[in-house]
Amino acid sequence: MYPLGFPMPNRILLVFILIFFAQPSLLSAFQSVRVLIIDVGQGDGILIRTPNVKWILIDAGTGSRIAKALPGWGVSKIALAVVSHRHFDHLGGMDNVLNSISVDRFSGITEDCPNISSDNEVRDAIAEKQMPVLPLDTSPIVIDGVKFTIMPLPPRHDCPEDENNNSIVIRLDF
Repeated sequence: MYPLGFPMPNRILLVFILIFFAQPSLLSAFQSVRVLIIDVGQGDGILIRTPNVKWILIDAGTGSRIAKALPGWGVSKIALAVVSHRHFDHLGGMDNVLNSISVDRFSGITEDCPNISSDNEVRDAIAEKQMPVLPLDTSPIVIDGVKFTIMPLPPRHDCPEDENNNSIVIRLDF
């Protein structure tokens, strides 16, 4: 009689079969979404990593600080770039991001506001890269099992007195 009732080669095969079938459930126990809040001065940037390492960037601060830092965080491509509103401390660096790294999709206010020149630079980068711009509706955007929903917006104006009143709010579900 064999120990454990199986000959040695069969026990090894059984262990490999158990590992093979258990692997997806073991891996899923360790899957997570990571959120990095990036201090960009007056505002914040938010970098989100999905379980299978897809990246979402919400706001980019000013200048090229975030664009230069992305490779150091292991970011080689962004699945979704979002601008919450057109204040310079949120929008000002997004053109640098769009011009320096591959971005699959963009979401944010893209209408022209004559008194905000940085939105021209973002629109130019989007046009040059022929990047899809997602509508600002409440249809969920699902990336790697992570659902992003733009919450219902109050009535918007292309150039409001206070751009904060044009801010979009995104809900993340995982």
